[in-house]
Amino acid sequence: MVEGYTDEEIALMVRDAKRKVEFEINHIKAMAFAEGEQRMLEKNIKTMFSNGFDAQTISRALSLDISYVNEVLNK
Repeated sequence: MVEGYTDEEIALMVRDAKRKVEFEINHIKAMAFAEGEQRMLEKNIKTMFSNGFDAQTISRALSLDISYVNEVLNK
């Protein structure tokens, strides 16, 4: 027992600390997943373009804004 805290308070603090760590891990996983999806989408756009599709067709086929497609192609 830590002086100044009851066992119940300590248990609550431990639980809250575990939840915070789980939240942070899940957030990192979600960000990594989103970044992976973004990279895959950019790769698909570039592959389609190299296979002869124009930006307008890629935009329609992938349901993307034409300005985004052009931005990816100009990188």
